[in-house]
Amino acid sequence: MRELWTERDRIARRRDLSPGRVLPDAAIVEAARAASGSRLDLAELAGFRGRGARRHALEWQRAADRALAQDETELPVTSSPLPEGPPPAHRWAERDPVAAERLTAVRTVVAALADEHSLPAENLLPPDIVRRLAWRPPEPPAPATVAAELAGHGARPWQVELTAVPISKALSRLIEKGEPAGPA
Repeated sequence: MRELWTERDRIARRRDLSPGRVLPDAAIVEAARAASGSRLDLAELAGFRGRGARRHALEWQRAADRALAQDETELPVTSSPLPEGPPPAHRWAERDPVAAERLTAVRTVVAALADEHSLPAENLLPPDIVRRLAWRPPEPPAPATVAAELAGHGARPWQVELTAVPISKALSRLIEKGEPAGPA
């Protein structure tokens, strides 16, 4: 992509055109997806069949060939790492209904405790910590293991002190109902 992008910008500057008029972004993405490490024939791709793209076919092909000839170590790294945490909470019910039930139970406990102490739930325990704990709870969900898990996710000592035992009880109740506390 980088080679095609750079080539497109060079051509656009030379012709005093917007880069998208020289070659659409979608064509560059299509070429990147079609590249398999061997020679890539851009003329076979739909995004390179337009009049503007055909006009610079040789330049596009040279850019693609340069890219494919690069050693793996020369290629750019991805700009953002893959997320390490659980998926978005709104997807839990379809991906893991048991985890969704744990999330509901933990959120209920945190909301009740926050209300009892007159503070926002997100101040009592940040939502990210709640999600991480509900997605991969400790086994067994004893107060000590829940406390260690909370602290490991960055909860402050006072937050752990207020929430570990009630969360442990909520997770244990789910197990008693026949729901596994941890991932299957």
